[in-house]
Amino acid sequence: MSIGLRIRYSQMFDEPRPDISSLFQDYSSRDIIGSLAMISDKLLTDGTSKKTQIELLRDISTDYQPELREKVFARAVPLIMDGYVLFALPYIVELVNREFSNFRVLDEAELPEYEGLNMLKAIIAVSDEMTELDTLLYKDTIEAAKLGGDNLIKLLWPHLIKQFEFSNEPNAVLECYKGMAFIFYLERHPKFGSIAKSYFENLECSCGLDYLHRIISIVTEYVKRDQNNNDNYFFNVKVSTYEPVLEALVIDPKEIHDNPAKQFDYRGLKEKPILKIAENHYIIPYWHYLLNAPFNGLIFSFYRNSKIGSLFNPLSKEGSHIDGQDQGLGKFKGVVGKEFSEDVLFKNTIKTCFNRKHETLLFFEDYEKFNPDCYYRKGNHIFIIEFKDYLLSSEVIQSNSYEKIKEEIDKKFVSYTVEANGKEKVKEKGISQLARHIELLAADQELFWKLDVKAANQKLNLKKMNIYPVIIQTNIYFDIPGINDYLNQILQRRLAPTGENFRSVKPFTMINFQYFFDRLLLFANSRLELNQELDYYHHRIDILKRKTQKSFSEEDWFKSLMPFSSFNSENFKRNFEYRRDDLLNEIRNCWLVND
Repeated sequence: MSIGLRIRYSQMFDEPRPDISSLFQDYSSRDIIGSLAMISDKLLTDGTSKKTQIELLRDISTDYQPELREKVFARAVPLIMDGYVLFALPYIVELVNREFSNFRVLDEAELPEYEGLNMLKAIIAVSDEMTELDTLLYKDTIEAAKLGGDNLIKLLWPHLIKQFEFSNEPNAVLECYKGMAFIFYLERHPKFGSIAKSYFENLECSCGLDYLHRIISIVTEYVKRDQNNNDNYFFNVKVSTYEPVLEALVIDPKEIHDNPAKQFDYRGLKEKPILKIAENHYIIPYWHYLLNAPFNGLIFSFYRNSKIGSLFNPLSKEGSHIDGQDQGLGKFKGVVGKEFSEDVLFKNTIKTCFNRKHETLLFFEDYEKFNPDCYYRKGNHIFIIEFKDYLLSSEVIQSNSYEKIKEEIDKKFVSYTVEANGKEKVKEKGISQLARHIELLAADQELFWKLDVKAANQKLNLKKMNIYPVIIQTNIYFDIPGINDYLNQILQRRLAPTGENFRSVKPFTMINFQYFFDRLLLFANSRLELNQELDYYHHRIDILKRKTQKSFSEEDWFKSLMPFSSFNSENFKRNFEYRRDDLLNEIRNCWLVND
């Protein structure tokens, strides 16, 4: 998950490390970004293996003089073979962002002779800069981490969170199908439908599905290329005619240059992940950002570029917004989270997975006293489930602060304090909600039978039930190693007094929603059982923790903190290909998607 050993500038070149901006000042930014796009494309499809590193070095050095090329290879290849990394995505995207922040258009005829050498120097120099900044920021934390325990987490979270988007590729198929379902939700919505229609018409699309197909046509080529192990680079996109949908995703370098907020956390590049270099000719600097366009990108773009904001940012009598832009977007995202992510994606997926004969599957309204997002029972296994469709702000991701990350995790998944009528009130979230539901159940056998009619008919006793507390969430950042362990410790401490009321209260599990997308038919057809999957994960974690106590190995410790999504059970591995061709048809039915 980390970048690993990296080649330093002093290991490759004898002169002092130059200022990075000086290396590119005589080049056109379009050419620089094109070269960086080629490198990122190769890394995305082939990873950072030794073979990939050497192939990229060979590609980038084609215009070197023979003597210089020989010298570069003589220094770089032995280091690469020893496990050092020269090319890595965080460095490439950082350079792309800097080029957009300082965009230059120059005559190609004036380019210096050795562009490839300056590119190599810039990549190594920026990796030096970023590493030195991390070392400076985490100097005290690094020293404390040597003592072990929680000090390691304090180093781990701030360091990993900024790398996480580069080590976790969005699932292109999942994002496209979520986008399709979201479009149908918008177009059918009594308040949003007419606004959505105008939005897509302004992009010269007959409907939302037409809009999505134009994006998918590009994404599909990328996915097919990846699956076929095609050696050709795929970062250039050419279309035969003017395409408004692509134009809407084209980045304006001036916007990034003039707005530091767009430079922060690569926001400008995330909002518009395409660079136009000529008529009907585009470059994709970093594919992961375009893979988010069908769903998450559409949510933000629709809010920014349609009239939907008028419903969430009403004008006051003086003509100024009552709420700021972020507040209005937050309100819109909240509505989408409840009406679409929870009611369409989550509930329908869970119904397809678990609504079988002799099982109990229940959803509750907020006003009910016992109101988890989902109650599911199979035999003597009860799953109390909360669904959370949360984002993590750029400010937290780039904070370099364990305290801020922990504070945000607590706020979203434990509790936070609000002030109402001059009094402070604790707002329960996530595991606190789970704990309250489990405590209510533990205290009242009659409540159990009232909720679960099938259990009442069988006279099932709570003392023979295994309770599984689960949160299903939608954001890769909440899969950071250690979060599940941290939340489990809090939950288990609170639930300790309830243990005697059940056969067992199992460890807490945070599950990424993608897990159920991939396994929909496996659960629906009883090829997998959720209790067995959760037990497998916690059994593996227990083994790793015991191993860590003996080995004192940081690698073993790190593995023992890995999220649920990092483990595939043996049962899943045996059944992985089961009805794969039918999965997407079932998803369409499940998520109310029709052509």
